Amino acid sequence: MSFKVNNMSNASKFMLKEDFKRHFYIYDIEESQELVILFDEEKEYNNEIQRRLSSLRLNPLKHLRQLKCRIFVDNESFEPIILGSIFRGQNYVKVEEFNLRTKKGRGIGTLILDCLVEVLRNMEIERLDAPLSTVDYKKRKSYITFILRRIVFN
Repeated sequence: MSFKVNNMSNASKFMLKEDFKRHFYIYDIEESQELVILFDEEKEYNNEIQRRLSSLRLNPLKHLRQLKCRIFVDNESFEPIILGSIFRGQNYVKVEEFNLRTKKGRGIGTLILDCLVEVLRNMEIERLDAPLSTVDYKKRKSYITFILRRIVFN
């Protein structure tokens, strides 16, 4: 029970940068454990903000955005997935790395991917590129089946 309280407390205190929008997800997992998933989406500047930045002689144009993920589980916090930059006009993002450390086999990766797909849909991203690592090559058929059943963007 103390992990559950600590995970929530740590997640609520985690700093949100000024130009980011937070997506907050909470799930109950095994043995009264709680998983907190945060996705911080860098905002695009609207026209008013771009004019204000120009008047301050700051570069108003954002050519790319970031999407960051952090999880809180078992009284730990880490970034399990690293995504590439989302460039202006681009409708896809690439998974650079996905590493759950010792948190495998508990459904955490599935929950992270479900949340990621929801966030990407809200950002109007149509495609997720996720190359298979050499470590996971032997399990490729089960991963392909999972992706086809779970992560459909259309």
